[in-house]
Amino acid sequence: MGGIIAILLIGGLFWWAVVSGKEQERREKEERIRKENKKRLEEYKQPFKNIYYGVPSKVKELKQKAQSGDADAQGELAAIYLYGAEDKDLAMHWYRKAAENGNEKAIKFLADEQRFQQQWDLWGRQFDEDQKRRQFVNDVNRLREGKKLHY
Repeated sequence: MGGIIAILLIGGLFWWAVVSGKEQERREKEERIRKENKKRLEEYKQPFKNIYYGVPSKVKELKQKAQSGDADAQGELAAIYLYGAEDKDLAMHWYRKAAENGNEKAIKFLADEQRFQQQWDLWGRQFDEDQKRRQFVNDVNRLREGKKLHY
């Protein structure tokens, strides 16, 4: 009987070591991917920052073209504001203008942004519902224990 318990204990410890090792590997992989994505995004942003901060005459010229209705200039200016100046409100203004004037990249960007926002809203609602469900279960358990609810 003692031998069986020892074998089960050793097997359980081995299983725990394997599972926790895989979990650690998964976390390390996720962190590595997150860092790589962040680095890629910074590399992508750099030319826009160089234009915005290093060549103000280029930004001024693009702004003049954009104000005159050039859809390509509007899209490029939007990208400079989004990734260079990191001013999302101004970037979205120019992306909308560019999309209205038929710029395909701006139309795709706005569609992707809308899909992302819808997904984000869905996740938010799911999170809120999950929180409410947890609170309900906690409340029921507290009432079963004879404790009062405090709100």
